[in-house]
Amino acid sequence: MEEQTSPPLGSIDDNVKYDPAYRQLADYLNVDINTQWNKFKPKLDYILEWGQKTTNSQEIEKIIEALREVESNIGTPNWEEKRITHIYRNLRLDRNNNFQKAISLNFISEQIKSVVKESLRKVLGL
Repeated sequence: MEEQTSPPLGSIDDNVKYDPAYRQLADYLNVDINTQWNKFKPKLDYILEWGQKTTNSQEIEKIIEALREVESNIGTPNWEEKRITHIYRNLRLDRNNNFQKAISLNFISEQIKSVVKESLRKVLGL
């Protein structure tokens, strides 16, 4: 029996809504794919594409981690705005890729901290 595969993550095909990773992204953004698919698909696609470029990865966990970093920079949406709309609007307005730079710098600083800690442990014999 031939194994059925999902379409690639971020495919324009409507079948992508059945991809577990795509559903995970929609769940993270509080979008019900079954009832809100037509309304939010373009925003989901844009956010997914941004996440893939920003993280240089197809892994949904890394993309969601990058979105968490964005949310920590932009704050929470007001009471009448959906989370996906808030993130989408801010990503679209960010023409200088400040979020991408901030995430990259944060990642680099975490790596530097890790190396410094390890070096200190070796020097101090801990």
